[in-house]
Amino acid sequence: MDINNNDISNLFSFVDTVIPSIDEMPSASEVISKEDLVWILENNIKYIDPIKDFLSFVKKEPASRVVGGIQELNDDHRIEILNLMESVMPVQFNLFIEVIYLLYYSKENVHEIIGWNSDELSDENKMKPFDKTILEKVSKREPFWKQV
Repeated sequence: MDINNNDISNLFSFVDTVIPSIDEMPSASEVISKEDLVWILENNIKYIDPIKDFLSFVKKEPASRVVGGIQELNDDHRIEILNLMESVMPVQFNLFIEVIYLLYYSKENVHEIIGWNSDELSDENKMKPFDKTILEKVSKREPFWKQV
C-alpha cells in the first residue's frame, strides 16, 4: 500500500466529520484509530484506489492549501469538501464513508451502546424457518406467460 502516514492522518482528520459525537454515541475518532484505517486499507484492495482519489481531491481543494493543510481545516471546510466530493466523485465518496462505517460499527463498545448482540448463534440473531404456506396461493395459479 503506497499511502503514507501523513495521508493516513489526513484521512483520519475527516472521520469525526462523518461520525460526530451525538448524545451517548462517541465520535469516530473515539472508537477507531489510525491503525484501524491502515489495517482496512491493507486488507481490502478495493479501497486503495478510491482512497487515493479521495486524498488527491482533498489536496487539490483550495481550502486545503490556503488554511495550512488538510489537518488544519475546520468542520465547515470538511463538510464543504465532502459535499462537493459526493456530487463529483460519488464512488470514491461512498467507499470512504463505507470504510469509516465498517470500522466504527465493528467495535464492541459501539455494539453495546446500540444494543446489537453480535453473537451469531444467539437466539435473537437466528432467522425463523421459511413458512412455505405463504406461497401456496401463488403456486396454484396458472402461468400468465406464453410458453414458447
